Amino acid sequence: MNYSMNDVTIPNGLREMLEGFVRSVILSKIKSRDLYKYAYQYFREYYLSNKTSTKIMISDDIMDDQTEESIRATYENLDEYENRYITRAVLFGDTFNPEIDKLNLPKIKNEKSFEEYDFLQQSIPKTLPFRALDYEQIEQVVQHFELYHVKSEQILMREKEQGDYFYLVQTGIYEALINDKQVKIYNNEGSFGELALLYNQTRLATIRALTDGKLWRLNREIFSQVTRFVAFKKRQRHLEFIKKCQILQNMNEKEMLDVADALKCEEYKRGDTIIYEGDLADAMYFVKSGSVEIRIRESSNKSDFIVVKICQSGDYFGERALLYNERRAATAVAITYCQLLVLDRADFNRLLGSAKDVLKRKAKDYKTIVKDIQNKHM
Repeated sequence: MNYSMNDVTIPNGLREMLEGFVRSVILSKIKSRDLYKYAYQYFREYYLSNKTSTKIMISDDIMDDQTEESIRATYENLDEYENRYITRAVLFGDTFNPEIDKLNLPKIKNEKSFEEYDFLQQSIPKTLPFRALDYEQIEQVVQHFELYHVKSEQILMREKEQGDYFYLVQTGIYEALINDKQVKIYNNEGSFGELALLYNQTRLATIRALTDGKLWRLNREIFSQVTRFVAFKKRQRHLEFIKKCQILQNMNEKEMLDVADALKCEEYKRGDTIIYEGDLADAMYFVKSGSVEIRIRESSNKSDFIVVKICQSGDYFGERALLYNERRAATAVAITYCQLLVLDRADFNRLLGSAKDVLKRKAKDYKTIVKDIQNKHM
């Protein structure tokens, strides 16, 4: 049967998807012999990110309300991108080895006043996605930020256009617009421009200055080097933890890497409540450092509680409610400063297939222990 172009329906988003892939191949300098492997990795990660609503494609069609709301949420919750998806976005290829290629940015002479230097030193560690950098690495990045003076009403980037810079706000007020609707205000603080650079996609929003101001900007090449370094280091740290975690040790290398990329790190102060008994469950927790107390309410007195377990480094909690689709059976409270690695419900179900049988057996043992403790307090 012969087909003409009139018989072909081109899916929405196809052009943007293929353009993103081509840009990624060119920018990553992929060799011909590695093209098929790279394509597999790229589109697999593309599928996973879209499947979990993490990457938002902008087609030439006018966005519907649901898409616009998703993008609004993106601009209001950028921490979620750092914690969960930056690693996936930059680890498409194997062209960077952190064991060999330490962060070694080219040295440049970029004069800054003491006040400007101090601002960047203070701001960069708080900014996506540089929070994992140490002092010496921050020193390198500071040198590459260039000052950019802005006039009121100036357009800094346009929706659906290519992006070349990541911006850090020092002074001024700026608005983010999607389809000419305001979705966010940056008032003398914040940063923007990272998403298009991370995903090699066009800009998600237009940024317009509402006042005169001062920005610092970092070019695409340096931004890419730094984010790739940070992502590999994050993966490496998580992988080291996973290999020491008993319930995850039987996973193969690929499964461990997938879990390492999915984990996000959360910090809690002494006395902070992490989960509450009776709440809906949305994640499982691994204790990276610190101590967490697991408590249940006494049936005879709702205001009193019984301590059933102290979780230390390498322990985990919160899995039972996910395994059996139940509400939380206990409250977890940090009794020291804690760093926790968190695996959300979607990734728990997607990635822990081989470990779920072990988790179920241990959950039954835990239930028996809790009953024995409750009987002793009756």
